[in-house]
Amino acid sequence: MQYILTFYFYFDRTEHEHRNSSFHLFYSTLKSKTGGIGRLRIEYFVTSRQIHGNIGHKNGKKEQTQTAKIADTKIQVRFLPIEILRIFVTALFHVELSHHQTYNNEKRDIMKIIVVYHEADSIFYESLMLMMRKHPDAEVIVADAGEGAPKRKEITVPLPTRKISAITSKYTAAAIRDLRELFHAEKPDVVFAPSSSGLSNTLFALNGIFKTVTGAGKAVPYPAVVGYRGTQARVRPLDPTYRIALTNPHVTHVICETDDIAELLSKHIPVRKLSVHPKPYDLDWAKDAVAKPARLEGEGMQISYVGITEGRPHKGLHFLLTAMRILNERGVKTHLTVVGQAGKEDIASAPENVTFTGNRNDALTFIAASDVFVLPSLRDASPRVVREAEACGIPVVVSDIPGARDLVVNSGDGQCGILIEPANPDAIADAVEKLAKDPALRKKWGENGRRNIAEKYCPDHYAEYFYNLFSSLGKHDEKQ
Repeated sequence: MQYILTFYFYFDRTEHEHRNSSFHLFYSTLKSKTGGIGRLRIEYFVTSRQIHGNIGHKNGKKEQTQTAKIADTKIQVRFLPIEILRIFVTALFHVELSHHQTYNNEKRDIMKIIVVYHEADSIFYESLMLMMRKHPDAEVIVADAGEGAPKRKEITVPLPTRKISAITSKYTAAAIRDLRELFHAEKPDVVFAPSSSGLSNTLFALNGIFKTVTGAGKAVPYPAVVGYRGTQARVRPLDPTYRIALTNPHVTHVICETDDIAELLSKHIPVRKLSVHPKPYDLDWAKDAVAKPARLEGEGMQISYVGITEGRPHKGLHFLLTAMRILNERGVKTHLTVVGQAGKEDIASAPENVTFTGNRNDALTFIAASDVFVLPSLRDASPRVVREAEACGIPVVVSDIPGARDLVVNSGDGQCGILIEPANPDAIADAVEKLAKDPALRKKWGENGRRNIAEKYCPDHYAEYFYNLFSSLGKHDEKQ
C-alpha cells in the first residue's frame, strides 16, 4: 500500500518567502526522508485562495480533509497546526522531521532539565530539588502555569520556574507555543513530563527539534523526553491519544511506578526504554500531622480510610463498610473515618459508627489520629496513603494486589501490616479485630512501618535515581 500526502497552498508571497515558510520546509524535509522508500508519495501544489490538506490512500479515498482560509500576508494555519501534522506523520510512518530552528550542539558542563509541571505532585518537586542540591552540575527548571507547584511551607527556596500557559488538553496551542519558546531559549538536555497531557504537549512543542545520530543509524529526539506511568490502567494501542504521548516513538524513557506497570507497558514500549522506581516518602513530610492530629468522632479503635471513591468501585470502600457491619455483629468496638468524596449509596448504607468527612486538604491528620489504616482496593498501583500511614506510625491493612503489596512488610520481625485477600470483607474484619485486641502489636507494627519508610523509600535514593537516569539519557557526547 502506498500513502499519499497532498497539500494545496496559495498565498500572496514572494518566492523567497514561500521557500522559507514552514510548509515548504515540512514538504522538502518529508520528501527527502521518504523519497526513496516508496511508502509515501507527496504532492504539493500552489492553487487558489484556500489551503487544503489531504491524507489518503492511492485509490483516492479521502481519509481526512480540512480547509481553512489564510491571510494574504501571513501564513496562519488554524485547522491543522503543523505540530499535529508532524507528530502524526512521524508516528505513522516512523519518519524523523527536521526543523529550520535547531539547537547549538556545543558541550556544556551543566545538565539542564526542564520539568513540565502539569499534574505532578510534591514528591517529584522535592526529589528534584534534592537532586539539584546534591549535584551542582544538574540544573532544574520548572515549566508551570503559575498556580505554583505543591510543596511544603518549609521550602523557602523553590526551583527556578518559567511560566507557561495552562495545559488543558493533550493539545493546548498556547502551552505548546510557550514550551517551544522555552526549549529554544534554554536548550535542555532532558525534558521530564510526568503527566500524559504534559507529555503530549511537550512532544508537540519539541516536534521538529530532532537530530539524527548517524553513528547509531537512527534518529533520536533532542533533547531526551522522559515520561512517567503510575497507573495500572490498560494501554489501548489503537487509541491515538496514547500514540501522541506515552507510546510515541519519540519518548526516550518512561519511569514506571511498579514492576507490574512496566510489564504492562513492555507490550507496547521497548523494555530498554523502561525503568522501575517507586516514589519515595520522607518521615518529615508527616511530622506536622503527627504533631497535630485531627480530632476523630466515635468510640473504640479508630480506623481511617482516605480516597475519592465516588464512581470508583475498584477502591473497594463497600467491602470495608461491610467489614464494619461484621465487626459490629462480633461486638468489636471500632469507628471508621472516611476522608474523601464518597458515593451516595455508600454513605446511605454505612453503619452508624462510620463518619464521612468529604474531601479535605488535611487528610493526613486523620490518618495520624487513627489506630489502623485500611486500604481495601481491588487495584491501586502504589498508593501514597499507605506510605503516609506508615510514616505516621500507623499499622496498615492492605489488599494483596500488585503494587500496593510491595509497600507492606507482611511477616517477620519488621512486619508493619497485614495483606488481605481482595474483595473479602471477612478478611478485613479478621485483620482489624486482631489489631483491636492487641494495642502492643499496633505500636510495634507502627514503629516498624516508620522504619520501612525510612529505609526503603528514602528521597535521597530517588534523587540519585533521577540524576543517574537523566545523566545517561542526556549525555552531551551523544549529541555530537
